[in-house]
Amino acid sequence: MKRRTYIWKRLTPYQLLIFGYVFITISGALMLSLPVSSAQGTSQPFLDALFVATSGISTSGFAPVDIGSYYSLFGQIVLLVIFQMGGIGYMTFIILTMYALGIKGSIRTSLVAKESLAGPNLHVLKSFFLSVLAYSFAFEFVGAAILTVFWMKEYPAAHSIFLGVFHSVSTFCTAGFGLFPDSLMSYRQSTLLNVTIIILSLAGGIGFFVLRDLTSFVASKLDGRRRFRLAVHTRLVLVVTTIVISVGTIVILFSEHW
Repeated sequence: MKRRTYIWKRLTPYQLLIFGYVFITISGALMLSLPVSSAQGTSQPFLDALFVATSGISTSGFAPVDIGSYYSLFGQIVLLVIFQMGGIGYMTFIILTMYALGIKGSIRTSLVAKESLAGPNLHVLKSFFLSVLAYSFAFEFVGAAILTVFWMKEYPAAHSIFLGVFHSVSTFCTAGFGLFPDSLMSYRQSTLLNVTIIILSLAGGIGFFVLRDLTSFVASKLDGRRRFRLAVHTRLVLVVTTIVISVGTIVILFSEHW
């Protein structure tokens, strides 16, 4: 036991962080491979389940099966939790749970939390993780509400709510998972749905540092009494994002005509 404890304490914050993601991935794969996770009530091959779980935690959006038809509601919720943790970082939930329960974390825990988002110093961890959670749930809630109302024209309320929540979280986390076999091709003519998806994906894609910086900048403009300059990182992200979207849009637009 002492030997195991010693090895555990020798792990660096980077190694502990990686171990956490590996643990979530394998646990998620095991849950996805259960018969209850399948709409047909059969076990999914573990390698396929591991592929989906890895894709979820890394928010890459690849899957060897059709998510909407292959997985049951339980399986879809498991995947939703996986890419939510992958999108905002599992340490966010751990740190905030510790604060909520009044548990004082060690300096080791704080270092792992710091490395999980690669930015805030140890003195502002709590406020930063709170802002991460606030931004995530604010965007995801508004997006889910809009998408739910949109899909209530076609589906029952309960199903529309789940569709809205799943696609809103998937979009904000830039996970790329959908519950329709043709992705969202059937709704390509809907301005409301497409604009909602665009805003959610942009907000999630530029990152929490940029969102927080932009919020402070807007607040300073509304206040009028204090000056606030955008960080170099924020300005660089905004410029590069604008260039990439503009160039990509032009290339796709003209390639469609070719």
